[in-house]
Amino acid sequence: MARLAIVLAGALCLLSLAQLANSHQPQFTVKGRVFCEVCRANFINKFSKPMAGAEVKLECKDEESGIVTYSVTGGVTDDKGEYSLMAEGDHEEEYCEVTLVKSSQPDCAEIPVDGLGEIPAAEITLTANNGFHDVSLCQRTFSQEGSPARVRRATRSWKRTRKTRSPCLDAIIYMTEF
Repeated sequence: MARLAIVLAGALCLLSLAQLANSHQPQFTVKGRVFCEVCRANFINKFSKPMAGAEVKLECKDEESGIVTYSVTGGVTDDKGEYSLMAEGDHEEEYCEVTLVKSSQPDCAEIPVDGLGEIPAAEITLTANNGFHDVSLCQRTFSQEGSPARVRRATRSWKRTRKTRSPCLDAIIYMTEF
């Protein structure tokens, strides 16, 4: 009888390890659009043009130290100005941002810097533990040469206490896998 109990306990341990090995981090798809804003209107309008070939990146930083803890580079917009980035892992204790890296149009290449000397970014929440992981909005714009680019954002993270740098619309985060 004791031998049977030991065998069953060993089997349960092996099943637990198999389940642990089979578990994985959540995956998110971050989608958005990049526009060239041509008339300095501070919002996307009928004169704003989608920008194909613009580069974006996603970075998550530690909330206390600001050190980059996760990064996805190489996001490039398609002919409609849309990009899609795959992100892995739960980043509840970090703040994550999508930023412009490079314009594809020489006459619309000014990447703006805000009053704090930082590139405006679309803050996003990459966690399954926020109640609405599939709806976070943002949109990125470059501006015509000599005009300031604007970024609009509707931030969905109520945890953030640091000053929001700029608003944003139109980037959706989908939780791909649980």
